[in-house]
Amino acid sequence: MKLSSKDIARLKRELDKLTLAQLIIALTILTIFLIIPIASILGKAFIYENTLSLKYFEEAFLSPGMVKFPPTGAMVEVIERHKFVTLPNGTRILKPLKTLYIGGKGPDFGYILNSIFVSTSVMIFASILGLIAAFIMARYEFPGKNIFRVLLMIPLLATPFVNAYVIGKVIGPGGLLNYILKDLLHLTDYTIVIIGLPAVILVQTLSFFPIVYLNMLSSFINIDPSLEEQAENMGAHGFKLFRTVTLPLALPGLAAGATLVFIFSLEDLGAPIGLSGAFGTGLHNRLMSFYVYEEFRKAMTLEQVHPVTYAVAALMLGLAAVAFLSIKKYVTLKQYAMLAKGGRWSPRVRKPGIKGLLAIYLFLVPLVIVASFPQLGVVTLAITDWAISGVLPTKLTGEFLMALITKSDVVQAIRNSLTYASLAIIVIVLKKGYSWKRHYRLTSYHTYSNTRNNCSRRLLIVLRHCFL
Repeated sequence: MKLSSKDIARLKRELDKLTLAQLIIALTILTIFLIIPIASILGKAFIYENTLSLKYFEEAFLSPGMVKFPPTGAMVEVIERHKFVTLPNGTRILKPLKTLYIGGKGPDFGYILNSIFVSTSVMIFASILGLIAAFIMARYEFPGKNIFRVLLMIPLLATPFVNAYVIGKVIGPGGLLNYILKDLLHLTDYTIVIIGLPAVILVQTLSFFPIVYLNMLSSFINIDPSLEEQAENMGAHGFKLFRTVTLPLALPGLAAGATLVFIFSLEDLGAPIGLSGAFGTGLHNRLMSFYVYEEFRKAMTLEQVHPVTYAVAALMLGLAAVAFLSIKKYVTLKQYAMLAKGGRWSPRVRKPGIKGLLAIYLFLVPLVIVASFPQLGVVTLAITDWAISGVLPTKLTGEFLMALITKSDVVQAIRNSLTYASLAIIVIVLKKGYSWKRHYRLTSYHTYSNTRNNCSRRLLIVLRHCFL
């Protein structure tokens, strides 16, 4: 295709020296830190004796620990033991101790199917929580809304491994959950233990649902209210209006958030490692991400890493790509048309009645308490002896905080984290800020406001992954 003189002139005008320099820098960074590592992984996964081969993938799938179908083990198991208990009058009796294990023995699908099962479950649960929370925050005005707006962001401030460890201390056999249900409220005679894949799903859902929430909140706010008003004039109300008009218009945001959650869950290491600190080795370790990590950790050099490990890593990349392309394809099968954003509109916000207000609080209050508990637990671990005291902390201590400034390796780790994360944020903000300024055209204050809010929400996600 031959370019006209007008096209060449426009290309020269747009590719000025600064833009060209940015393009070269971006391509260089992507090549060195993304394309070359991925190409190296794919090469070691697909090359066998200098030829393209699926040998290592075949070995992975034929390995008995990689794929198990049907799965082994039951998700729920009750184990009854007995121990002697001394009554106040001195009599010793044999008392039954019943423990309800959820995820202790199964289901175990093998490393590959376990990862797919966990990622799919986390995506579904996070999408449900994020969708409901976003709809409430976008469409209702109620007392305490601004407080909930902040609290729903707290799970994004996740500390790797420690969050999962905190949840493990809560849902373990001697954890806070059993103390409340069994010892304090006497609601059950069973000791409830949530471990294995259900524990991973719980930890990751609490960590990742704000990603869906942020995407859905932006989608709901940006819906042209005139479309819903027209649907109401045609007889659509309540859930029918939500199902036929509101949700389809917000579906791109749901698809984007769900895809990110699936990918983050698939590659997450924090949950399996953190739960290992709380429970030791178990089914929560039988995930592809942990398998790859463990194989690299055990190897003394890269040459000692078995090629099957690279095949598993390549499979994770493939699953992430398939998830992204599949949901993108599904979204593009429908049209999402709204009026031009030339004017300014007010989002459809209304005050709920007493029953509606009660329903909102019954959903949001438990959600923010449970979702914020890992962060509260991290603070508690830092300033008390909870790590060694049992169910509840027994005393305050400044020992761990003093280590931040007295131990040289800790100080160096903090310095490195702040330096590299700050540099990453500067590069990201400068690159995106320049692109936005150069190519984006504001058409109204409303568009500017939405763009500013969207950037703020996405910056939170960037900060989470740079610093945490």
